[in-house]
Amino acid sequence: MTTNRKKLQQQSSLRRNNSSAGFFAWVVCHAARARFQIPQLKVDHTTECVLRNLIAFEQCHYPEEPYIFNYVSLIDSFIHSKDDAELLVEKEIIVHELGSDQELANLVNDLCKHVTNSTCYHQIMEDVNEHYNNDWKWAMGTLRWVYFRDPWRSSSTIVGVAVLIFTAFNFYRVTDLLF
Repeated sequence: MTTNRKKLQQQSSLRRNNSSAGFFAWVVCHAARARFQIPQLKVDHTTECVLRNLIAFEQCHYPEEPYIFNYVSLIDSFIHSKDDAELLVEKEIIVHELGSDQELANLVNDLCKHVTNSTCYHQIMEDVNEHYNNDWKWAMGTLRWVYFRDPWRSSSTIVGVAVLIFTAFNFYRVTDLLF
């Protein structure tokens, strides 16, 4: 398992949308928690043909309302490799009946080729990438994951810091008395 995948799993906030919020409530981004709710995509051997035809239909007849293309391009922005596809399958965002996760990654990455529309989620994708590449957020996420994952780790971290401070204070006090 690669290091980036481990970090992504640790800080992952991808959730499958189980609510019946409506057809157009595809992506809901809660600013405080930065979570996506995405409807589950079921992929089988006919999915590529169906999605390509729907995207072509949208481009020809509804160029101002490319809902299918927006959804497919959003999923495409999440998947760049086999590991990304594996993570989305693991989180049950994508359920597929293909042979491997590599086939899924290839299928999704090829769906948006040769399409001229731009997605309405472009700004959201940029914000997610900016959030993901922010070093401070990585450091805080790692700190939270390593030291504050559960109540036991949190309490032991706090006790450890308190003991360290108490030890430093006593060392300073003793050296002040001796010298």
